[in-house]
Amino acid sequence: MRCPSCKEESKVVARTRIGIAVDDGTGSINTVIFGLDVEKLIPFTTVQFWEAHNEELNFSPKLASAIEKYSIVCLIRYYEADYQGQKEGKYSIVKAYTTEKLAHIPIAITTVETNEKIPDLHAPAVC
Repeated sequence: MRCPSCKEESKVVARTRIGIAVDDGTGSINTVIFGLDVEKLIPFTTVQFWEAHNEELNFSPKLASAIEKYSIVCLIRYYEADYQGQKEGKYSIVKAYTTEKLAHIPIAITTVETNEKIPDLHAPAVC
């Protein structure tokens, strides 16, 4: 494939990319999840996803059903993109973890305002 900017030839690795709504209980945003993060949530390989797209098959209900089974914790990036001469705000999931996977990862979270460490959610409670 030839890059439209620099005109250099490059290899392209196919990855699945889908739009989802992320809801934290206070509101929701539309975002995109792609690559290995989405591939672990859906029952399709990248090749199956591509073939279904090319054949114009509608398997959105199967995708929604597969993804709804998971609760995820994710890092989301906001960016602005030009669309028809207008700046448009977009969101992209940078990294996603299922809550099942996250249960095995120690977490150190700090608040933005005070930089105070929030206790690890998985650590045993101290009474």
